[in-house]
Amino acid sequence: MRILKTGVFFLLVAAVFPRSGMAGKVVITSDSAASYAGMTLHFLTWHDLITYREDTLLTVKVKEDGTFEGSFTLDETVKVFVRPGIYEAWFYAEPGKTYNVMLPPRKDKTMKDILNPYFRPVTLQLGILHDGEKDLNRQIAKLEEIYSPYFYRHARQVLVDKKDTTLKRFIQSVRDTFTGVKNPFFTDFLNARMAMLTVMNLPERASVLEEYRDFGRKVLFHNPAYMELFNQIFNRYFNYLLHHKHKSRLIPALETTGYDSLVGIIKSDLALDEEDFVNMVALKGIYDAWYHNTFSHDKLMALLERFIALDGNPEIRQVALDIKRKFTWLQAGTRAPDFVLPDLDGQKIPLSGMRGKYVYLNFSSRLSYSSLREFPLLVRLQERYGNQLHIVTVALEDHPEILKSFVQEKGYGWTFLICGETCNLPAKYDVRAYPTYYLIDPEGKLALSPAPAPTEDFESKFRSLLKKVRKEGVSIF
Repeated sequence: MRILKTGVFFLLVAAVFPRSGMAGKVVITSDSAASYAGMTLHFLTWHDLITYREDTLLTVKVKEDGTFEGSFTLDETVKVFVRPGIYEAWFYAEPGKTYNVMLPPRKDKTMKDILNPYFRPVTLQLGILHDGEKDLNRQIAKLEEIYSPYFYRHARQVLVDKKDTTLKRFIQSVRDTFTGVKNPFFTDFLNARMAMLTVMNLPERASVLEEYRDFGRKVLFHNPAYMELFNQIFNRYFNYLLHHKHKSRLIPALETTGYDSLVGIIKSDLALDEEDFVNMVALKGIYDAWYHNTFSHDKLMALLERFIALDGNPEIRQVALDIKRKFTWLQAGTRAPDFVLPDLDGQKIPLSGMRGKYVYLNFSSRLSYSSLREFPLLVRLQERYGNQLHIVTVALEDHPEILKSFVQEKGYGWTFLICGETCNLPAKYDVRAYPTYYLIDPEGKLALSPAPAPTEDFESKFRSLLKKVRKEGVSIF
């Protein structure tokens, strides 16, 4: 348990600094974004750092003169990011401060970028005018410039030589560099970065937890460096427990959805009695076990519900709710995410307006050969099942007029909706390849998620579904 127990010490060390908890207005402004004139920008943060669910803090439209301004309220420091074009630009926002930001030179995504499931944005720190040398963003940029190159050299050396003799000197030099920085968020960030290096360099089963029992143990929910370390240390934690001395206790605890039993196992394993920290470890374990199919999804969901019902810390309860939301998102039987998009004539069409029939929703592009190959099969489905089935194509398209001419030329008679480069609907529907299909029932719930393509015998499955509905005597038309 080299990483797990040793890592706990560093997480605790990082948490000893108090936070004010004082809410404050944050203002974001710019007077140098002329190339972005007319563009709508969404400033986001993470709702939690287990699921990485995103929250929109601010939406602004850049004026024709290249200026914009907006505000929101925070009660603690968070990482804020914005995705203009090919970029993901970020900075740290503190309550009560104003940030005059400088966007990178504009470079929009091409349709090829949008259709590429492996596209990764160019990440960079957002420039801030009038930011002082001692301000948080300057200090984090300086730290990362020192830390990142050493981290990769250190990782290679540990992998080859099993030890890095330069580590202590490096950590001391970094701490000396930032001696005068008193910002609590930065101190926690620095401690977590140094802990990540130290954890990699420790011998097997090394543990110093007992020596530091008196340190504070507050979970730093919104400090990315801290939570990156936490996620690394407790990656697939239940799998670790299964292969060590707790196997005989863990399986019954999960099978009976025993909240108290599971928490007791973790407390025993970590020699730690701090409720918030232990509960976060348990939630991380549930989250990883779900995606690695280690245990029954029904049992994990029931256990998650216990955490939601019983935990008294609202932040931990919110993490549990975010995990549940991610587990059930796009699950058959849940409501399909609603949307409103323009059709080929520019008329706004809501998904909710199609109730009463099934909706065969597909995300496609005229630039995708696989999409074009299946369009003739959609024609046949439209002809055979038009009274029972809406066919709706959400088209990834940067030239709607070309698509309109294409559809008219081919005589395709179903609904085409336009999703341009700023449309985030594919992300909501977890679209990773084109085409992707879903079947939505007449009440607006996902019936098949995802649904088979026409080339994957969708028609046969749809006929079976209609037959089942009629047999059960449910009238839907």
